[in-house]
Amino acid sequence: ILLAALVPCIQADPIDEPTCVAGLSAAARRSPRSAYLWYELARHRWTSEGSSPAVVDAFERAIEADSGFVLARFAQGQALAYLGRFDEALATIDECLRAVPGATACLHDRIWIHAELGDCEAVAEDARRWRAATPTDAIAYWYLASTALARGDSLAAVGELLRQAADRLTDAQRAFYAARDRAL
Repeated sequence: ILLAALVPCIQADPIDEPTCVAGLSAAARRSPRSAYLWYELARHRWTSEGSSPAVVDAFERAIEADSGFVLARFAQGQALAYLGRFDEALATIDECLRAVPGATACLHDRIWIHAELGDCEAVAEDARRWRAATPTDAIAYWYLASTALARGDSLAAVGELLRQAADRLTDAQRAFYAARDRAL
């Protein structure tokens, strides 16, 4: 059912999103326990309509069908955040992190929301959690450097965090990010 419903969503060029959404919606109503149908409906509805309560509801239906569907929780948290419903978004993302404590996608969105709310300490806390979960990932160090800069820490401390981020990059990436970091 899922594959048949996705045909107009993948094979058309360009994709006819209203037809895609209509097909996925009908299929999801016929198979209400299919988490993937509800997830795909939410994703394509988001593409065609933008974040909306209907998108949030479709993600919720995916989560109801499969409470372990972390990707649906992550996406629902994003949709809620784009609607400005930050408290609900944070609660949803917290559920994502309870299910998968090291989910960097969920940490990224929590960081983004905390940054929007101006909570530097929460950004730093999540960046430290990210660094502990994936110590070879440079992104956590960039968030820590940004937070240090926002707090007014010394440029030497910020520079050290950027150096640690650079140590986690490939040689091909290093020159680009060094120039970007200097500009930022």
